[in-house]
Amino acid sequence: MMRPALPLLATAVLLAGCGGGDDDPTTEARSPSTTTAPATTAATTPTTTAATPAAEIESAPAGSAAQEKATARDGVLVRADLPGTWTGGQVGGKDEVDGPCPAIVAAKRATSGRARTELFRKGDSSVGSAVYLYETPAQALRSLESINSDFNRDCIVKAGLDQVRDAAKKAGGTVSAPQESTPALTGGSGPSAYRVSVTVRAEGRTEDVSISIATSRVGRGLALLALVGVDDAVQQQLMTAAVRRLTDAQAVGP
Repeated sequence: MMRPALPLLATAVLLAGCGGGDDDPTTEARSPSTTTAPATTAATTPTTTAATPAAEIESAPAGSAAQEKATARDGVLVRADLPGTWTGGQVGGKDEVDGPCPAIVAAKRATSGRARTELFRKGDSSVGSAVYLYETPAQALRSLESINSDFNRDCIVKAGLDQVRDAAKKAGGTVSAPQESTPALTGGSGPSAYRVSVTVRAEGRTEDVSISIATSRVGRGLALLALVGVDDAVQQQLMTAAVRRLTDAQAVGP
């Protein structure tokens, strides 16, 4: 039970908080990132230092629906952005606009284009990447503020933890009360991270589970990450890569 609980949790977080994309999964065919860092998957105790917002970027104006979808797809992470050896991470996958969290539903409906990856996986760790694109930076900012509201965070966490509790209950186990924290995060404008950690006890085993939701705005787009079993350093590395990709995707042509 213990290991299946982790991808269940990551999937629930993605569906509730980072879902986007279309119904046509495709293998990644974009240029890989050159970012490198030591591989690590264990969650660590985060700090609470506030990040300084980056300067506003100049982003290309919104285009056609097809162009907006292409821009969003170019902004999500690819496997080469993750340290070490990960599997999965194809772009696309079935997306449901409706969901348990009203702020996410509204944010999706307002997009001019969006994309997400399937889960990247490495052992018990999982990462999902999504991009929400809007017609203007002001619209993106409003959605970011709504997504990062306490009410919406509580909704996302409940959706994820319900999955873990159900899995633990079926195995005759228990889940501890969640511990919340706000890891430091930089990159883009208004970067924010929120982590919830629980201890799962079942089948004679005890396992600590941590999930993080990381967001930032880049021009008129939002970069969103859902992470399970990923420490602060890797979370920062992935947000840096996500901001870079979303910046490049919105670059103003010559």
